[in-house]
Amino acid sequence: MTRVSPRTLAVLGATLLVGAGIGALADRAWLSHDAQVRYLRQSLDPRLRPNYQMRLSQLARLPSGPSLVMLGDSLTQWGEWPEWLGPGAANRGIGGDTSRGLRQRLQLSVPASAKTVVIMIGLNDLKDVKWRPETTVGNVSAILDELKGRRVILQSVLYTDDPVKNRKVDQINAGYARLCALGRCEWLDLNGVVAPKGRLTERESLDGGHLKGVAYEAWAKALKARL
Repeated sequence: MTRVSPRTLAVLGATLLVGAGIGALADRAWLSHDAQVRYLRQSLDPRLRPNYQMRLSQLARLPSGPSLVMLGDSLTQWGEWPEWLGPGAANRGIGGDTSRGLRQRLQLSVPASAKTVVIMIGLNDLKDVKWRPETTVGNVSAILDELKGRRVILQSVLYTDDPVKNRKVDQINAGYARLCALGRCEWLDLNGVVAPKGRLTERESLDGGHLKGVAYEAWAKALKARL
C-alpha cells in the first residue's frame, strides 16, 4: 500500500472526526498505519467498505427475473420487501450507500426484467462535510436518465430525530419533487406516514435514523397503495 504521510493521515482523521462527530480514529490508535488509512478511507467513502463490496458482488451475480426493484441504503436493505410487497419485489439496498454510490452501481443493481424501480437515497450524503443539495439531486437526476423507459417511484428521504439534519433532508426532497414534477418520475413523500411528528420518535426508531417495524409497515402500506 502507498505510504501516506502523517500530515495527510491527520487531515483525513480530522475530516472524519468533524463529519462523524466521534473519536473513531482515537479508538483505533492500536491499528497499524496502513490499517488506520484503510479505515479512514472506508469511513469517508462507504463504497470501500468490505460489507458494501461483498453485498454488491452478490447483487451483480443474481439472476434476472424480478419485476420490482427496491434501491437504496440500509433503510431499504433492512426492509423485508418480498413479505411487505409480494414475492416479485427484489431488495437491492446496500447499507451506507449514497446517491453517488447508487449511481455508480446502477447497472449491477437493476436487472433487465425490472419494470418498476423504487428509490430512496440521499441521507448518507449528509455525512460529507462538503455536501450540497444540488450534488445529491444531480446524482439522482443522472440515475433517472439511465432508467428511462421504466416506471420510477422516487421516495422522499426520511426524517431523522435531528432537526438540523431534517432541514437538509427538506432541501433534498424539494429537489426530488421538482424532478418528478417534470414527469421524470413519480413522487412519493413518505414522511407524513413514517414520521408524522416531523421527526423520528421512539415509536418509529431506536437510534433516531433506522426504522422499527411500525415505520416499515407504514412505509410499505403507502408504497403498496401506489403500486
